[in-house]
Amino acid sequence: MGRSASASGWYDEKSSLVKKGPWTPEEDEKLVEYIQRYGHGSWSWRALPKLAGLNRCGKSCRLRWTNYLRPDIKRGNFSQEEEQTIINLHALVGNKWSAIANNLPGRTDNEIKNFWNTHLKKKLLQMGIDPVTHRPVTATNSDNIHHLYYLMINHLLSSLAPQLLASSSSSGTCSSLANNNLMMNMNPWGK
Repeated sequence: MGRSASASGWYDEKSSLVKKGPWTPEEDEKLVEYIQRYGHGSWSWRALPKLAGLNRCGKSCRLRWTNYLRPDIKRGNFSQEEEQTIINLHALVGNKWSAIANNLPGRTDNEIKNFWNTHLKKKLLQMGIDPVTHRPVTATNSDNIHHLYYLMINHLLSSLAPQLLASSSSSGTCSSLANNNLMMNMNPWGK
């Protein structure tokens, strides 16, 4: 069922709903000032927005502080050592981003997860390593990857089929229609 709007802290008597969307510099300043003045952990995150004069929910305040405003957050590109640490720890604990972040001071679990999904996973695949098992890609895994690429290409060509057929029928040649159909059913890996 879930909590009612007022019980969850999403409803305030003075305003209809809490603010959503991007944080303003003024809101950031209020949050930082409150945490610096009263310390961290002397209140609950659900109570903080009202105490700090913010029209946000507690979860939004917690995530904003944890992922963006903490003074000890390390910004910038990941070093080679950090990359290797993430890969090694991922092999041990899997997608437990908080556990991995505990071993990389100044990095957030969210930042590590995003870096894994956008860069490291692809890097491992290019090196021929399965990012799930951290073992060399076997023939079976390679076949699966090729099959997925085949499906993606086939889907793309299928979505373009009406345009290809329209352009070929305007030229009036039957051979171009046959070539389009051949191209759509072609398997680039010979399977």
